[in-house]
Amino acid sequence: MILHIFMTTIMPILVMAVAGFVLDRQFQMDLDTLSKINFYIVCPAFLFINTYQYRFSDSTLDLVNLNIVIFVLTLIGALVLERLLRMTPERAGILRNSILFNNCGNIGVPLIIFIYSNTPYLDVAGSTPWLQAAIAVQIIVFAFQNIVTNSFGFYFAGKGQLSSRDAVKLVFSMPIIYAVILGLGLNQANIDITHLFIWPALENFSNALVMIALFTLGVQLSRTPFQFFKRDVLVASFGRLVMGPGIALVCLWIYMSVLGYDLPAVSAQVMFISAAVPSGVNTALIAAAMHNNADFATQIVVATTVLSAITLPGVIMLANILYAI
Repeated sequence: MILHIFMTTIMPILVMAVAGFVLDRQFQMDLDTLSKINFYIVCPAFLFINTYQYRFSDSTLDLVNLNIVIFVLTLIGALVLERLLRMTPERAGILRNSILFNNCGNIGVPLIIFIYSNTPYLDVAGSTPWLQAAIAVQIIVFAFQNIVTNSFGFYFAGKGQLSSRDAVKLVFSMPIIYAVILGLGLNQANIDITHLFIWPALENFSNALVMIALFTLGVQLSRTPFQFFKRDVLVASFGRLVMGPGIALVCLWIYMSVLGYDLPAVSAQVMFISAAVPSGVNTALIAAAMHNNADFATQIVVATTVLSAITLPGVIMLANILYAI
């Protein structure tokens, strides 16, 4: 079972990341251009289309609330690890970011697409009945992570130098935010734009997300030395890959079993799997922008990305067992 999960979900991701890695070593790809394409075109298009097509259900608010609760509890866990390691405030902020903010864009979205496009999530006709529902949940996770990363992330990495006003400005400078707001507005107004000339272009931009995101990740990894077997890096990796999904699992158990709320199985699966995704590349970019332990941040991103090839198959299998569809 684990081998099947690894071959059908993790391996395709690794192949596309390796393609970026190899081409960068050969041709020195322009990472800044790739990042801008991903951030300003592909991700906003993907979020806009999926927000526009999102069908709200009774569980939507539940998912938002769960994201907030999981975020707060993970923050508490990160603070505990910082104290145990007796880190300086500057280094602690980087550890906190790496545990709190996952790579839901470069890895999380492609991972969910691969999982729910393969067995055991195919029906007898070979179609993907759970894919759109899974993507809808991931969209909520993706939007939430982008908002908190580009606000709290800068605050933590900047040792609290940013004011609340600056944090709000950062949030509203993100094109992703406007894509979500516009998609949500058109969705609620029930305005059909699928017949407009812009729609095919948006669909093509959106469909490029998996390839562009993973290729860019490969380029980023090719420029990072693989020297992450250090105490602080390994503790951060534990926090992101083990503590993160562990907290999500407890929250889901309390919400569904103790409190008795009815959350669809596919929603629970995606929430659990998303919590096990490695640290976001943006955490390293933020650290560099704030001139605060950028090497440390990059090492954590590399370590969690590599180690997630071991931990993610187990999480995916456990999600399938605990929240059977």
